[in-house]
Amino acid sequence: MLQLVRVIDNLYTRSIEMIWSEVDTVIWLDYAFSVNLYRLTKRTVWRALSRKPLWKNSNNRESWRMMFSKKSIFLWMFQKYPQNKQRYLTMMQDPKYQHIRFIHLTSPREAAEFLNSMNGSPKYS
Repeated sequence: MLQLVRVIDNLYTRSIEMIWSEVDTVIWLDYAFSVNLYRLTKRTVWRALSRKPLWKNSNNRESWRMMFSKKSIFLWMFQKYPQNKQRYLTMMQDPKYQHIRFIHLTSPREAAEFLNSMNGSPKYS
């Protein structure tokens, strides 16, 4: 039987309730703020330096100006990280989502261990 798999990220908060009503498992990569900030900084600075398009067939590129603007991804992270974390923790306790198996991974190491525990999967580190 073919199973539907959905992968969403933190940017899809508007539709998360609809999506969660249709899924049986949620794997939440709930990494520390410092891990997320480090990865965001590394990725964003590299994109600004390389000037490569953010997506294939796109002219959208990271810029130094945007990095320090009111629409900065860094500003968004500082504002939304704590809000979204609390929202997901609250939703996980909501009875309307009791049908969901939540897998809450709080570090890259936990995520690697989880992936390595999957039967027949390649080894991750």
